[in-house]
Amino acid sequence: MARPRQGYVNSAGERIPGVTTIIGLLDKPALVGWAGKLCSEAGWRAAKAGEPIPKWNEVCYGIRDRAAQDGTAAHDLFERLLRGEDVRRSESDTNGAWKAFENARAWKDGLSIQFEVWPHERPMVSELGFGGTPDAIARQGNMVALADWKTGGIYPEQLIQLAAYRRLLSECEGITVDGAHLVRFHREHGDFHHHHYADDALDMGWECFEALLRLWPELKLLKARVK
Repeated sequence: MARPRQGYVNSAGERIPGVTTIIGLLDKPALVGWAGKLCSEAGWRAAKAGEPIPKWNEVCYGIRDRAAQDGTAAHDLFERLLRGEDVRRSESDTNGAWKAFENARAWKDGLSIQFEVWPHERPMVSELGFGGTPDAIARQGNMVALADWKTGGIYPEQLIQLAAYRRLLSECEGITVDGAHLVRFHREHGDFHHHHYADDALDMGWECFEALLRLWPELKLLKARVK
């Protein structure tokens, strides 16, 4: 999902937050545990080898960036395929990234679903005060579903994100969405997983997003108050 360089602007010309910015209000305790585990393991290895203890940000960000390479590459290859490009393996594509892409391509070719990548130059803005740009939509007969590609784990926040995109498609494009397809590309291996969520899951996600949306302006004021 690409965010416009200039951000999102409403009909009054005011800058407004994007979907992922609003969802960022949520705490992510799993990331804290992950970072703590990485740092403790790196410190133990360095101490055992008699080496200087590495800085925490070098440990976490370095491992995160290396781990994300295969998943991000597979994500990009798959999106290029959906755009109708002739995708061929390049020297920069690792075995893991290419294998994940080939598996996803074989899965896609066996479906009666037609995926359409949402144009990145067509961001949507809701009069409720948020904007967003989904990855894609999926058409199967007269049914339209959301489609999104991920390179990490599957978390509740992703259903909140998809629910917000559903609202944008309805309000801005007049498209009625029924459910969502979530495709996850593994960060380190040639694996991918397909998840389908029915509309009631998106209903739950929207209730959460509405609550976050109400909090957003108040939290901005509170942050300004304590500076």
